[in-house]
Amino acid sequence: ESTSAGEVVDGSAAGDPEAAKTEAAEWSVKMEQAARAAEKRGNCPGWVKEMIDNTKQAQIDWRETLWDFMLQFGAGSDDCTFQRINTRTRHLGIRLPKMIGVDAEEIVIAVDTSASVPSWALAEFAAEIADIRQTLDCPIHFVQCDTRINSVEITESRDDQFTLEYKGRGGTEFQPVFDYCTSSAPNCQALVYLTDLECGLPAEPAFPVLWITPWKVSKQRYGTVVTMGGRNSRSDA
Repeated sequence: ESTSAGEVVDGSAAGDPEAAKTEAAEWSVKMEQAARAAEKRGNCPGWVKEMIDNTKQAQIDWRETLWDFMLQFGAGSDDCTFQRINTRTRHLGIRLPKMIGVDAEEIVIAVDTSASVPSWALAEFAAEIADIRQTLDCPIHFVQCDTRINSVEITESRDDQFTLEYKGRGGTEFQPVFDYCTSSAPNCQALVYLTDLECGLPAEPAFPVLWITPWKVSKQRYGTVVTMGGRNSRSDA
């Protein structure tokens, strides 16, 4: 296949999705290597670096980041069963077993139910959290908050009934959730917070925080941010 400029292009990947993915990944690596070499020479355009960074970030799945974050606090059984299918790979058409019997300390999962958080983000988050609840065999506090805490549901193990009905849709305030972690979940090992981060943050807690946002945010003071749109960033602090 020839381009209008006369350049010969290998068309072997046409019609083969896997080959196309591999080819795209190889070109991404080559582009990054060329950009880094140009950056060392001091002549890499800013827009090229930004394009490469965005391409790399777009490959990050927020679900994978969420699961990795949650499972790092687990200990004990690594048993697997095909009786429960791992939904982390279901959308890829891959049938893998699900881990069961993972033990951990208390985890708090909070949702910003203010009006600025879109309904599609709430729905996607709820589906993933329901699957996590069926996997991790540890106490999980599910807290809904806008300017105040509107609902708390505590499940002790994966066998507990888990229901979800969002409440709130007012403004945004993070402090009530952090106060809850201190007063009502003293053994909290981690906090996951779905929010658009349109509010000042409380003082940094002793436990790690994962912020999940519907879209890219410019900066946060601490913790890890993963965006449902695929872009991921870590704080400079």
